[in-house]
Amino acid sequence: MKTQCKFFFIHKIKMFYRKALNKFLAAKDPSKHLICVQTSVEAATLSIEVPTPNMFKKKGIICIRLSQEVLEQTNIMKQVIFIEMTKKVLNNLYGHFNEIYLPVLSHSNNQQGCSELMAKDLIEKFSNYLAQVYVTIGLIEGKTLLPLPPERLELSPATSDKEKTHIFEGRLKFILP
Repeated sequence: MKTQCKFFFIHKIKMFYRKALNKFLAAKDPSKHLICVQTSVEAATLSIEVPTPNMFKKKGIICIRLSQEVLEQTNIMKQVIFIEMTKKVLNNLYGHFNEIYLPVLSHSNNQQGCSELMAKDLIEKFSNYLAQVYVTIGLIEGKTLLPLPPERLELSPATSDKEKTHIFEGRLKFILP
């Protein structure tokens, strides 16, 4: 699939949306993000403003500029990140953090140069944050969701039972008043 910076459909876009797109593509003082929200089966809106939840019908795409460089056909894939977003933003956040960031942070190769205490503290705080997001998802859905510890922690022979208990209790302390 060819990626073109100067979108071929720009002439078909309504003037209001064209302004948002031009601000994102601008060479001077560009917007850092562009949000495309699917409002119906055949329609979408473009905005540099954060959309309201009632604007989401199904999905949206967030385009984030990584630098102020002029966007060209040769560098757009390196200078723009495209993220698919659904109406359930916290579920997306939880999924990304739990499935991508937590394993990366937990990997021993990524903890080189850090003391063991600092690495454990980072993982514990990040796990507590994940637990808070999970409980918040439950509150939004009208459910009581309590976080479970990562499966690799339960199965890990390197972590003592005392440490596991401390981590479980710590996750609940941050959640329960």
